[in-house]
Amino acid sequence: AGGDERVRIMCERPHRRRALAHGERVRHAVGTCHVSKPLDGVHRRDATRVPRHAKRGIRAATPGSSPTLTRALRSRAVATAPSVDVELASVRGESRPFGNWLTMFPLVLAVVDPYTHESSWILKTVQRIFEHFAESDCRVAFLATTDATGTTRFLGSLADDFLAFADPDRAVVTSLGLAVLPALVIVRQDGSLLGAAEGWVPEEWRALCEDLAQLASWSRPSIPATGDPNAYPGTPAIG
Repeated sequence: AGGDERVRIMCERPHRRRALAHGERVRHAVGTCHVSKPLDGVHRRDATRVPRHAKRGIRAATPGSSPTLTRALRSRAVATAPSVDVELASVRGESRPFGNWLTMFPLVLAVVDPYTHESSWILKTVQRIFEHFAESDCRVAFLATTDATGTTRFLGSLADDFLAFADPDRAVVTSLGLAVLPALVIVRQDGSLLGAAEGWVPEEWRALCEDLAQLASWSRPSIPATGDPNAYPGTPAIG
């Protein structure tokens, strides 16, 4: 250490007590090498990566709390009513134009991308929302951006419990004008769009579910609820 040491290190004398000269002084000496400091700049405080384009939508967190997502993207395409002619196929192999899947009830779609973690994080939340509206006057379904095999593999038992659609070419996603996934989309019986919430922003999903509850004359689910993930911006719908 050269000049950084406050005392000079001397050679050890063989087989003697206190063989290191001035050992007591060295033990109590305080120098730059004796004080350990945390490496604040080496690791991120939060392991969850947030895309740069979404940082302006994150409100600073207070101690003991998580960041709150206020806007996933500053500017994004606005979701639109889908074309009633675009083909929509269920994982069971039945394919019809989108309009033919609309019944006397609104269609509630949870649109997910099986190739991203962000869509997998929201599955339990969607299951809870779907179970809440299962007995109401609406039809709930998953829409995954992969083929039927990939959809059933990604959803697991959810593909048996709920209607599931496969959209490998993302034709339906494009028709809906979605920019970010996962997304919650509600289409009225006449094909018009009640609303869409893109990314996982609990406040937006809650507001949309409240609109659905009013439309279906049903109770409102609690969003967010225990076990739901923290808000996050999602991933591009069309990559």
